[in-house]
Amino acid sequence: METALLEQTLRRPDAFLFIEKMQAALAHEREQRQHFYETIEENRKMEFINGENYFQAPVKRQHNATTVHVYKLLDNGLQQHSIPKAALKSRIDVHKRENR
Repeated sequence: METALLEQTLRRPDAFLFIEKMQAALAHEREQRQHFYETIEENRKMEFINGENYFQAPVKRQHNATTVHVYKLLDNGLQQHSIPKAALKSRIDVHKRENR
């Protein structure tokens, strides 16, 4: 995909101007990211995504309770079917590698 995008860009009659604009946009994003890193608050969950700062909402009690319930259901299912947790983790890792 990257090669196709590069080839498509280089075929443009205004490729040089387009690349200059892209470099300026990337430089601006780099400055924003640097500012984000300098001002990030360690005790708050913050992310920098596509040039924007995002603050993660605190976990609500209901969300936390639901997460615990789902974990218990999965754990019970693994135990009932005699599936070691390590086997599940290795399958998840394989799935992640296959879908990169």
